[in-house]
Amino acid sequence: MKPKKSSTLRTLLWIDAAFAGFFALMLLLVSGKVLFSLLAFLIILPILPIALALVYFPIFIHEYGHFWAARRQGFTVAVFAFGPFEWTLQTGGWKERTADDQRRLGGYVFAYPDDEVRVLERFRAMIWGGPIANLVLALVSFGLWLYLNASFGYQTWAFPVFLVLHWFWISGLLLGLVSLIPYQSRGFLTDGAHLLSLSKGGDEARRTVAIVIIMGCVMKGMLAKDWPAHLAPLLLVPEDDTRMHSQGLYLASFLADAQEDFELAREQRERALAIAEGMKDRLPILEAGIRTDLAYLVLSRFDELENAKSLMTDLPDPLTSVRGWVTRSEALIALKSGDPVRAIELAETAKSELLSEKRMADTPSYQKGLKSLEEMIEQARTAQEPAASNLTPE
Repeated sequence: MKPKKSSTLRTLLWIDAAFAGFFALMLLLVSGKVLFSLLAFLIILPILPIALALVYFPIFIHEYGHFWAARRQGFTVAVFAFGPFEWTLQTGGWKERTADDQRRLGGYVFAYPDDEVRVLERFRAMIWGGPIANLVLALVSFGLWLYLNASFGYQTWAFPVFLVLHWFWISGLLLGLVSLIPYQSRGFLTDGAHLLSLSKGGDEARRTVAIVIIMGCVMKGMLAKDWPAHLAPLLLVPEDDTRMHSQGLYLASFLADAQEDFELAREQRERALAIAEGMKDRLPILEAGIRTDLAYLVLSRFDELENAKSLMTDLPDPLTSVRGWVTRSEALIALKSGDPVRAIELAETAKSELLSEKRMADTPSYQKGLKSLEEMIEQARTAQEPAASNLTPE
């Protein structure tokens, strides 16, 4: 399975060009005037990009506010996304990738702290960054609108500018205020809901902070045995069957695995998977990650081949960041199924996929994964030797 190339912007431009070309072609067939049809094509062509820019610019400003605030608080920003556009931090800079949801209208920023000092306050400051950025956009746009109106009035040439500024100050104000409404549904939380939970403290706030810290450890490629063990209990409560609950259970399972409590790790991953699959707004990357790691666990520790195969059937299409781990589980299934040739092929593919994540390739967790693949390849080659010795020349 080849990774999808991230071409969201390119796809949108092709759709725009196709729409403009179709409209111009219809005009040409009806009127028979080439220049008139070409002029119509040039007029229609920029309409979609302009419309998208007007819609997504306030959302971009909101997410950039989170981004800027996170950097100011000493967080490492790993993902920046708005609408169908998404970028991840890689070695050498930012890289566009295929978004989980191409129909997404909003956005998000994933950032993690490098230490546990004042995490709650810093996390709260990062969340405030988005609404404040929108309010700044609204004030600046409104100020420019008043200035231009006083200086030039509603002259014909200035009318489009007035419309754009009018849209920016209204949309900026509304987006900033609406994002502060405390609302949550099955794992989706507005900025207001985050701020409310953090201000109240309690289990939900502590779980959120614990997940952010542990996810930072994951993004750094730290082995689970080196994660802050005191955060493990915080990952598990409250038991509210939300996406955060599923993520908490999934992360806690790695801590149990590191302590060689495989029964507990299995129980936590199975519970996390049940919650993830039962959510209305299912997250493919979370579900693919849980099923992949659960399959590897039940096969490597409990030797349940059919269970592992079932878990890896109809797997949600994973992103590049987890694809190597998916292929590793597929390689182990092939090895346990008695197909060493296929196992070697998949293990080599998994190695290439893990090494392609250049920012992570040298981290302890990835090195451990690569070592397991080398051992798998060696086992597969050993399994080939008896079969080869049984062959007799013709």
